[in-house]
Amino acid sequence: MTTYSSDAVNAGIMPDFRVPAGVVLTRHVLYTTASKVIASADVIRLLPIPKNARVIDVSISALLPAGYTGCDVGYGGDPDAFFDGLDLLDTSVYNMSSGAVAGFLHKFTADDTIDITFNKGGGTDIPTSTVIYASVTYKMTDAINDEA
Repeated sequence: MTTYSSDAVNAGIMPDFRVPAGVVLTRHVLYTTASKVIASADVIRLLPIPKNARVIDVSISALLPAGYTGCDVGYGGDPDAFFDGLDLLDTSVYNMSSGAVAGFLHKFTADDTIDITFNKGGGTDIPTSTVIYASVTYKMTDAINDEA
């Protein structure tokens, strides 16, 4: 298993901790696989997310050739928190409002990242120059009791 990181994660910039509670924010990334192919069980850390963020929605799409299935989307502590065994189809956008509600309103207790894991078996790799689109919408918490 190899772990890759997007430029958004590598930059380490997380200004959101200064945002007051109750403000809804969205972060997004367009990640293109580089010269190495992504193999089964590889992880791509797509988006940084700050402590005290409460997830409202995660969306994901990829320009994959037909037959690439079984992706998990989550974070370090729960790799399939938002999508478990997602069958990515070319040109489709998947978000939590379409039924994947396990991670809805998850609160991060430490800085982390939104990750995708490719679980396709049989030695099938994700080719180079594959574009993965992802976004996370979240709300900063801890100032209002019922939103903590």
